[in-house]
Amino acid sequence: PSFVEAYPGGAFVVQSGDLAFSVVVFTLCAVVALVLIHVRRVKFGGELGGPNLPKVMSALAMALLWGFYIALSIWKVTNQSAGMGEQAFAIFIGVCILENVMLVLAVGLYLLRGRAGEPE
Repeated sequence: PSFVEAYPGGAFVVQSGDLAFSVVVFTLCAVVALVLIHVRRVKFGGELGGPNLPKVMSALAMALLWGFYIALSIWKVTNQSAGMGEQAFAIFIGVCILENVMLVLAVGLYLLRGRAGEPE
């Protein structure tokens, strides 16, 4: 590579990569997490505790946000030549999947809670 001639005595060289995609995905996840924390603070008086169903759903949402970030980061590493349009489409598809998984989990937990006869 060209940097070998530029530093004949040796140097620690890190080639730049595409950091923008990771920053966008991380920022999206961080904003969702902060909104969730704020809503919990307003609705339940704190970030932790509260009724069982919202507590479990919040924990699942945070875990799914982590999985969303990891999955999209893996996708980006395996598809390094993806253009801006493909990256935006991947984020859109990831958000749709995340939303549907949360919906299915919420309905499942609601039905399980109803069958168990748990009080609200």
